[in-house]
Amino acid sequence: MDKRSEGSSKKPDPNVQNDELYEDSLLIIKWNLAGLVYRNNQHGINAINILSALIRDQPGCIPFPNGTSSDSAFSFVRTPNGEAHQNLYSCISQLTTSTAQWWRHTQGNPDVDHVYMVGCHKKGEFVISEFNNVFNV
Repeated sequence: MDKRSEGSSKKPDPNVQNDELYEDSLLIIKWNLAGLVYRNNQHGINAINILSALIRDQPGCIPFPNGTSSDSAFSFVRTPNGEAHQNLYSCISQLTTSTAQWWRHTQGNPDVDHVYMVGCHKKGEFVISEFNNVFNV
């Protein structure tokens, strides 16, 4: 007998609705290369590294995907001080209110990026929100 087929043969009850809640939230950034190059040249910095490090330092931020570090996707989980989505909103607030002005919108120059939050409240159901004023205020 194939070992993979051993175990419970119990089938899921079709009358029971699966409302499994996925609490982790993702922060996705679509970087604008032209905006980054402009800021790197104007200020002698590596904008992606600086902004990614700032995001990773926020409470609840863990490497994504699966233990690797991405410069475009950041996972937020529950901490003793807040739920996953609260930690993500706190991160966005920190980015929006930070005193560093080099990533802000400047007339006639390309912006840095677009920021999205992705949540999965139920299996197969995604909610995507765009935050327009994180870097481009």
